[in-house]
Amino acid sequence: MCGGATGREHTWSSIAGHSCGRYKEQEKSAERAKRDLYRYMHYHNRYKAHTDSFKIESKLKETIQGKIAISEEKDSTLRDYSWVNNGLSRLFRSRRVLSYSYAFAFYMFGDELFKEEMTDAQREIKQNLFEDQQQQLEANVEKLSKILEEPFETFSDDKVVEIRMQILTLSTIIDKLCQKM
Repeated sequence: MCGGATGREHTWSSIAGHSCGRYKEQEKSAERAKRDLYRYMHYHNRYKAHTDSFKIESKLKETIQGKIAISEEKDSTLRDYSWVNNGLSRLFRSRRVLSYSYAFAFYMFGDELFKEEMTDAQREIKQNLFEDQQQQLEANVEKLSKILEEPFETFSDDKVVEIRMQILTLSTIIDKLCQKM
């Protein structure tokens, strides 16, 4: 009736070993499936957020080039704006690193792939360290993104020098965090 196994004594008049009316323990597998889905969605949403930010920020390159052109035309002591382009390339690269780090974490700290290579305690410690580095990288990437969007072409030379130092500092921090990951 239910498609389940009936056993050897199954005949037209009696069904021996038929389990159609019995309760089967499905709660554990349903809870696991639900947990796995939530876990997948968490990592996927974080991955998607950074890939979407990357797409939006890719338009920033044209804006930055316009800001540089305006700044170079001003009567200013500052002539070199390569630091802006370097900061922008670091932003793009770190966005890619961040987005891929979520896919890496999904597989690395899941239950299937490296089950035999780490104990649960080791996995938890490594996952916490990895997620802390991810969080630090994400915070610094967001700061860099915000600073690069500043209208520096309208600022005084002193303010531009201050922004330059912030971008250089954040670029160095981001490079180190990317290397650690």
